[in-house]
Amino acid sequence: MYGVMDSFYVKGINDFTLRILCMAMSCVLIGIYIINKRIAITRKQALFFSFSVLYFVLYLTVTRYRINSCLEGLCIPFMLFYVLSCLNGSEKFFTMFFDTYSTIFYWLAIISLILFLDGNFFEIFPRMSMEYFNNGWWYPGTNSFFLAFINEWQRIDAFGMTIYKNIGIFMEAPGFAFPLVVSLWWEYFGRPTFNKKHVLVFLITLVSTFSAKGIIIGIFVTFLFMYSKASDRIVFWKRIKRLLILPILGVAILIVAKVLGTKISASTGTHGSWATRVSDVWAAWTTWMEHPFFGAGFYNLPEIYKHYIPERHNGAPTMGLLNVLAFGGIYMFVGYLGGLLRFYLKGNYRKCRLMLRSFLCIVLAFMCTSGIQYNYTLISFIAMGWSIKASDFKGLNSVNLKG
Repeated sequence: MYGVMDSFYVKGINDFTLRILCMAMSCVLIGIYIINKRIAITRKQALFFSFSVLYFVLYLTVTRYRINSCLEGLCIPFMLFYVLSCLNGSEKFFTMFFDTYSTIFYWLAIISLILFLDGNFFEIFPRMSMEYFNNGWWYPGTNSFFLAFINEWQRIDAFGMTIYKNIGIFMEAPGFAFPLVVSLWWEYFGRPTFNKKHVLVFLITLVSTFSAKGIIIGIFVTFLFMYSKASDRIVFWKRIKRLLILPILGVAILIVAKVLGTKISASTGTHGSWATRVSDVWAAWTTWMEHPFFGAGFYNLPEIYKHYIPERHNGAPTMGLLNVLAFGGIYMFVGYLGGLLRFYLKGNYRKCRLMLRSFLCIVLAFMCTSGIQYNYTLISFIAMGWSIKASDFKGLNSVNLKG
């Protein structure tokens, strides 16, 4: 990833141009697919597509901030995912998307674990020094074969030593934790067979990120799976799970308490991630109060920075729900909320009810603790929600997922 981007930068092509080119190619390929397959878009779908275009145009017209970034970071991805969902059907696109998603991150997790262990303990593989650009600031770091990134700011004191967190190809541990938890959820609730090897890899990799929110949400998803009918596929566990519920629940509570205690104790005064979260909530809330209807504009960080505590000079706010309101106001919040609610209400078919509810819990948990409001995974899910029909999801490969 980083090697590819460095090569393009040398040739004078920045990441924004690269993403726009990729999206343009995607539009062309989708158009060719529609023509070759002679797929007909329904009138209702065409009307919603037109309405969505007008919806985004009005937002950009009113805010007039970072229009190009908004197009490539929100508008175009949403429209692409919506069209793909309409062409394939929400059920098929949902399964195809998350099957591919979890497979990709399974192999990335294995690679990251190898390089994480090497970077912290063995130092066999060579590293390359580099700098990365984020939110208007440059940060130092190193990488191994452009497949694992070591952020000098992402480290933790544990077991009597300083350990660099496993952040994979992301810049921070929470960024890697989100796709790991989503992939873990799909292994639990989405696939027709339970793959112990995949689940073990995702769990170990999630722990290696040392991301408090990722570990806690991962524990929640695992516990939900263990004590739902989805786990009845594991015959041995089905026989004993009722006997072990209290010990397992106790261990889960102790782990969560330990993770939270460590996180809070590490945040002294105005420093640390806990204090940062409090500051972020206040800054995003105040920004929304100043721009209640349309927000301050797409990813308008200067407006957010006005309300940060003096010790926090930069960085994006970390509560996605409030970020939607701060950057998009009530106007954009309705679009997000509508997609999620419609997905749940229209897709509430009994065989996949637990799967949909559990995923919505994951999304809301990360939306309350991470700045994922412009994450492409989230945008795809919202687009699927707006495209779904009541007849979708009845043939989904879900086994005993009534909850």
